[in-house]
Amino acid sequence: MNARLPASLGAPLLLCIPVNIYAFGDLICAGVQFPLFRVQYSSLGWSFITIVREFEYVAGGVVGGKTVPFTVIWGIAVLLMAGSILSMLSWYRTGAAQAKRTGGMCLFGSAACMLIATMVYYGPAFSGATGFAVPVGVPLFLAVAWLLCVQKEEEDVDEPAAECESV
Repeated sequence: MNARLPASLGAPLLLCIPVNIYAFGDLICAGVQFPLFRVQYSSLGWSFITIVREFEYVAGGVVGGKTVPFTVIWGIAVLLMAGSILSMLSWYRTGAAQAKRTGGMCLFGSAACMLIATMVYYGPAFSGATGFAVPVGVPLFLAVAWLLCVQKEEEDVDEPAAECESV
């Protein structure tokens, strides 16, 4: 088995990690947000809202206010996470250390955007008039990004071949 397989499969598995646990107002609505969707419960029942549906709500004018910048920044985070996954798959296929570092940087950017989006919506203390959020998954994303960016000694480094050095 290839030693890069567990690490390269780790990035797509991050899509299954909850990013935020949140509640609106005086617990009118509460839920869990993942990178690609959210599951929430309110007095109307259970809702499953995908990122695509969020953009449809924004484009259709169904939601407004702080939800618009939140959704745009969250969409950027999802795109960066997709870049991380593609970079990790490239690293698995080629073994190029640069692809692994690129995946880590994309994942770091994604985690930062998720944190910024949460602060835009709920405030810098993750609590306000809108409700509160607990960014439970962001520390894990940052830790995985850091592990991907740190290069180990035994890893291949993209350098020119030794025969090119004799001049």
